[in-house]
Amino acid sequence: MRNTKQEPETFDIDSLPIGIEELAKEEGEKLGLEKGHKLGTKKEKERIAINMLEKNMDTVLIEEITGLDREYIQQLKNKS
Repeated sequence: MRNTKQEPETFDIDSLPIGIEELAKEEGEKLGLEKGHKLGTKKEKERIAINMLEKNMDTVLIEEITGLDREYIQQLKNKS
């Protein structure tokens, strides 16, 4: 048997269309935008619930409109 040395496959990383750094950056930006959107949506619901509480609206109605749970609405009520 003859011993042959096999060369590992190689490639030029610069020939890749997008580098790993660029992919990581894009994924990070995407996750950041999603997280920011969720946080902004929650803050807006809180603002609406607080406005409704200030107008002495029923907690059940606030829950239906905002989608926030009753306990959380009660916490908001206690803070204001």
